[in-house]
Amino acid sequence: IKYPKVSFVSTSIKDNGKGIPQEILPRVSENGFSFEKPHGSGLGLYHAQKVINSFGGRLQITSEINLGTEVQIKLPLSQPPTWFLPFVELNHFEQVVVIDDDDSIHKIWSSRIKIPLKHFYDFKEAQKWTLTNRSAIDKSLFFVDYEIQSQTMTGLDFILENNLLKNAYLITGRYSEKEIIKKCLENKIKLIPKKLAGIIPLHSNEF
Repeated sequence: IKYPKVSFVSTSIKDNGKGIPQEILPRVSENGFSFEKPHGSGLGLYHAQKVINSFGGRLQITSEINLGTEVQIKLPLSQPPTWFLPFVELNHFEQVVVIDDDDSIHKIWSSRIKIPLKHFYDFKEAQKWTLTNRSAIDKSLFFVDYEIQSQTMTGLDFILENNLLKNAYLITGRYSEKEIIKKCLENKIKLIPKKLAGIIPLHSNEF
């Protein structure tokens, strides 16, 4: 995967308010300084700048009276973790198998993917299907939840037991847990945070 050859990413927030006087502007991010806020603590911009600086970034504020204020945040760009899947490649598969007990996730994939989908809400039913449809497995891409309520098997167990290392992704809200990340790295299983299901890029000739 080739990542953009840029070292920083920036974002700007701009309003059309009354602006900040130039003589005040250099002080707005000082600890305890508050401008036209009788009950302000003067900690908001101070802490924001402190955090941004700790990441090697920069916070810059420009303002003009009666025109408004612009805050620009610039942060160093970092590579995604090795377990993270930046996009889903669908071109080599005839169907997608979704194993998840969250119906909203099934609906998200159904709305986004044009090739056939097969839906399972528990590992037991999915296991029965894989055992009786071995010829279809290599042509299927599996989206597997890590945890299904009231079942002892995990999504990682399912992937390993069915030898799906080359065509299965773990889709879970527990993506930040160290033990899950460790097992994914050990087995070279890619992981997608469940909250990204609706926005992760999909690569397919069908689109």
